[in-house]
Amino acid sequence: MQKNQRQNQINILIFDQFEEFFFACREPAEQKRFFEFFRDCLNIPYLKVILCLREDYLHLLLKCARQVDLDAINNDILNKGILYYVGNFSPDEAKSIISNLTTRAKFYLEDALVDELVNDLAKNEPVGEVSPIELQIVGVQLQTEQINTLAAYRQNGSKEKLVERYLEGVVSDCGSENQNAAWKILGLLTDKDGTRPFRTKDDLGAELQLSTDNLDFILELLVKSGLVMKWQQEPDAQYQLIYDYLVEPILRHC
Repeated sequence: MQKNQRQNQINILIFDQFEEFFFACREPAEQKRFFEFFRDCLNIPYLKVILCLREDYLHLLLKCARQVDLDAINNDILNKGILYYVGNFSPDEAKSIISNLTTRAKFYLEDALVDELVNDLAKNEPVGEVSPIELQIVGVQLQTEQINTLAAYRQNGSKEKLVERYLEGVVSDCGSENQNAAWKILGLLTDKDGTRPFRTKDDLGAELQLSTDNLDFILELLVKSGLVMKWQQEPDAQYQLIYDYLVEPILRHC
């Protein structure tokens, strides 16, 4: 970063799903160390820091303001001048994004399919918007199955079926002998109230009659697939399902 600074090049640090920091690092001393790092970053020229977190966790940022001086932003971490809302896509935005991505991938979708897909995705949202996470997963599955016409989309089921097959594809990669265990692990990484609890390998192993080697293998594949996040913590690493959106389809299967 210092080299880039000398060349007047901007560095950008993005901390995605930052709300998880407050669950993974519960000790005030640990949190303060990060806040001090954050403060120092704000004072470095040509360095931008972006914290991405859910709106209902914004209040947690006040912990930072209470523990360190943030002179660079006038100690006002929730100021509207530096706070930006990143939400769902409007139907028109979703269609534009689909067009850009499919053109880049040279995987072209029929216009009628795009219209129906966006309408289906918007039905789940209270104001008729499209969830970026859901769009990403459904889009990946469309490309995986080479579904590019409205007729093929209707024949192969709803968007819910596409999400289910996306999950089934990840579980299938664990091997036929490990599929039941993989589903159980995903089930243990969800909760009936829609949350994504942290679990250590020992937590998961205690619930499963599974060898250590098999458990390690399944967890490694789930992490590599992007479905599960591994948080390096002391004394034990913790595992967590990556998206709230996937809790419901996993619970339906389990």
